[in-house]
Amino acid sequence: MVLGNNPTRLWALILLFTFVPFVVPLERHDALLNQSPTPSKSFKWNSNGPYVNKVLFDVISERSEQLDALTSGSIEHVTTSLSAGDVSYLSSYGSTIEVTQTESFDLVFMAINCQRYPWIFPEFRRALALAMDKNELASIMWGDLGFALDATMSPSCGVWHNDALTPSYNDSQVAAAQAELASAGFFDLEGDGYVEAPNGDQINFRPMYPIEVPQWAAALSSQQPYWDAAGIRVTPMPVALNTLLDIVHTIPRNYDGAFITESLSQPFPLFLQNFVTIQIANPDGNILNWQNSYYDTIIEQMLTSSDSSTVHAAVHEAQQIINTDVSLLVIGGTYEFNAHRTDDFAGWITSPGYGISALNHWTPRKVHLLNEGIDGGSDHTGGIFNSMLGSAVDSQNPLTSTSEFGQYVLSQVYTSLMGDTNPYNNAYGYNGLANLVTLESHPNGLKYTFHLFQNASWHNDDETAPQTSVTADDVEFSYNYIIDNNIPLYQTQIPYLNACYKLDEWTVEIITNGDSYWAFNQICDWVILPSQIWSGIVSPVTFINPQPLGCGFFRWENRVEGEYVLLNYWEHYHKPIYRTPASGRFPIELLISVVIGVVVVLILVISCYFWMRRSNKTKDAIDRAREDDTVEETQIVYCMHCGAQLVKTDDYCSSCGRIKD
Repeated sequence: MVLGNNPTRLWALILLFTFVPFVVPLERHDALLNQSPTPSKSFKWNSNGPYVNKVLFDVISERSEQLDALTSGSIEHVTTSLSAGDVSYLSSYGSTIEVTQTESFDLVFMAINCQRYPWIFPEFRRALALAMDKNELASIMWGDLGFALDATMSPSCGVWHNDALTPSYNDSQVAAAQAELASAGFFDLEGDGYVEAPNGDQINFRPMYPIEVPQWAAALSSQQPYWDAAGIRVTPMPVALNTLLDIVHTIPRNYDGAFITESLSQPFPLFLQNFVTIQIANPDGNILNWQNSYYDTIIEQMLTSSDSSTVHAAVHEAQQIINTDVSLLVIGGTYEFNAHRTDDFAGWITSPGYGISALNHWTPRKVHLLNEGIDGGSDHTGGIFNSMLGSAVDSQNPLTSTSEFGQYVLSQVYTSLMGDTNPYNNAYGYNGLANLVTLESHPNGLKYTFHLFQNASWHNDDETAPQTSVTADDVEFSYNYIIDNNIPLYQTQIPYLNACYKLDEWTVEIITNGDSYWAFNQICDWVILPSQIWSGIVSPVTFINPQPLGCGFFRWENRVEGEYVLLNYWEHYHKPIYRTPASGRFPIELLISVVIGVVVVLILVISCYFWMRRSNKTKDAIDRAREDDTVEETQIVYCMHCGAQLVKTDDYCSSCGRIKD
C-alpha cells in the first residue's frame, strides 16, 4: 500500500490492524458443504455448548405422574406428546406452564387397493376423494389436534412438502366428483341414486378402519351424505387394528380400502418409495397394489440423482402424481403437543415435527436459567435442568440403543461428523466434529473431505487434567468398526459407504458407493467412538458400555437404572464459547485479542512516528537544496559605470540608471 501524504489511508490501515485481532478469534467456522443447497450459516444454531451445568433425566413412565411432576416443578418439561385432555388440564395453570404445538411427521391416509375392480379407475379414486370434506373429518377425528392434508409430506417436512397440489380435496366437491365418475363410465343404471361400474356391476366400497379408535366411526359417518350425494355407495367396516394390518400386508391383498397411520421418524421423503410398483419396492411394501411407471421413473430420480434440484423436483412431482391418481388418499396429519415450565428456564426450542419432545435433542443444550432481570435472561448460565424420560434408557451403548429416550440421552454425550439437524433447516446438521466439508466426484461415487475441529476432546472425570484429542484416527476407526462388525443399527447406511480413511491428524476422506444425493445424509451422522476404548471391544453388540465416554455437549456422570440419568456440561466442548462463563472470569480469547490489538497499535504508532521523521528529514534536505539554487541565481555583481553593487539578474543600475553592462 502506498500511503503518500494521505493521512486517511494511514488511519484506515491503523483501524484495520486494530480490529482484526478482535474479529479473528470470534470467527464462526460453520459446516460447509459444496453441494446445493448449501447449508445457510446460522449463528443461532451453530451451537456453542450448553448454558446449564447439569441435566437430570428422571424416568417417569405414567402420564399422571409426568403431569404431577411438571405442575409441582420437579421437572421442567414433558417429553412425550400430550393428549387433548392433558392440554385442557394444563391450561388451568396459566402462564407458569406453556403448551407448544407443531405439526408432526405423522400421516393419516386411506390406502386403496388399486388392483381390485372397479377401484382400478383413477377417476373413481378421485371422485371418492373429491366428495369428502376432509376439514370436517379431521375436526371430528382430532378436534384442534390435527389438520386436513393433501400431500404425502407434512408441512413440518419443510422443503420436501409440496404445498401447491391440485386438485385440493379438503372441501366437499360433489359436482366435481360426479363429473369424474361420468368420465370413466360410472352411471346410475338402476335409478337408486348410486352409480354402477362400467361393466354394469353394482359397487359398494368397503374401507376398513381400526375399531380401537372410536372417532373413526363418527368421522366416516359424517362423510356418508357427501358420498351418497355423489352416487358412491360406501360402507365403512370396523376391524381390529392387527386384523387390518394383516389383511393389508398379506398377498394377495383382499381389501377395498384401509385407514392407516404412517409415523415418520424424520422429515426425509425416502419413505415415498414404499408406495411404488414392484419394479423398485419390495412387493410386500406396495400395499396399494398400485402401478404407475412414470412414478417409478420419478422415484428412481429421487433415489439416485446427485443433483439437489432434481431430487427436490422429483419429491414434489411424486406427491403430485399420488395426489392426481389418489392411490393414497391422504386424510391429514396430527399436531405434536408438549408442555414446559416458564418460571425457571428460558430458551426453549420447538423443532418442526418434534416439538420439544425426546426426539428434539436441542432443548437441553439451549435452555438457560432466567436471569431475574440482570440482563433479560439472554445467556444466564448454570443450574440443573430437570428433564424426563418416558421409559428407562434401553442401552448405554450408542451402537445398540434404539429407543427414543436412549438416543435422547446418548445424543448429548456422543456426536458425529455433522451432528444433529438444525431444527429450522431439517436437511443438514451444524454442530458436529467437522468444521468444513468439501465434495468431489470419485470413480466409485462421491468423495467427502471432512476437516475436523482441532480442539475436540474426549470426556474425562477430571476437567483440569490433560485432554485426549479427538482425531482422524478415531473417525477412521469408528466407521470401519461399524462396517467390520456389521452393526444392525446401521444396516441401511452401510451400503452407501465405500471407504473411510484419514489423510492427516485432522482430515478424513469418506468415499461413497454411487453418487446419490442421499449418500451424504446416510454417512455423515455415524457415531464417533474413542478408539482407545472400543478397539478392545470384541463384541460391540453385547458391550454394556458401563461408563459412556464421548465428546459431545455433556459428560455422562451417573445412572440409577429405572430412576434417573445425570449428565454434566463438558467444559472442553470443541466449539468456541462466545459468552461469559458462569464463573464470571474474563474470557481468555478476548484477553488475547486485546493484548494483540494493543501490541499492533503500538507497533503502528512507532512505525508512523519514524516514517514521519524520515519524511521531515527528506523535506528539510529538499528545502536546503532549493535555497542553494536561489543563492546561485542571485550572485552579486558591480556596475561598470559607477561601481554600485548590483544583483546579477538586474538589467539596469539602480544608482546611475545606465545599463549595468
